[in-house]
Amino acid sequence: MSVLIRVERQGSDDVRSLLQWLTDADGLRGHAGLIEPELERDKLGGLADTLTIALGAGGTATVVARATADVLIEWLRHRVNAVTVTIRRPDGSEMEFQAPAAQAWTPAEVDTAVNELTRFMEDSPDDDG
Repeated sequence: MSVLIRVERQGSDDVRSLLQWLTDADGLRGHAGLIEPELERDKLGGLADTLTIALGAGGTATVVARATADVLIEWLRHRVNAVTVTIRRPDGSEMEFQAPAAQAWTPAEVDTAVNELTRFMEDSPDDDG
């Protein structure tokens, strides 16, 4: 089971920054990867803007979902420019967060966002069908 994380910001390399945060986090090494855009003939390569998070199954999925949510929300709270992060489950449902709005969140709002995102990822249906 996996989810996609898309980082939207014009002309930015924020997706690689988020990937670094995720791969530096305990419990997430080997679970996060960058999805490189396919190259079209006679066109320059596009910027990568999407990550994949392999959640695993059972208890592993819960641990990875929680760690991902913690890192993602903390990363957003450190953004000073406008960034939109969209998390997509295999069933196509999405959850979206924006920065710098996250900087103004109270500790309770941060906890709520982390918990909601964790549940959203945990409830992801198995993408194997």
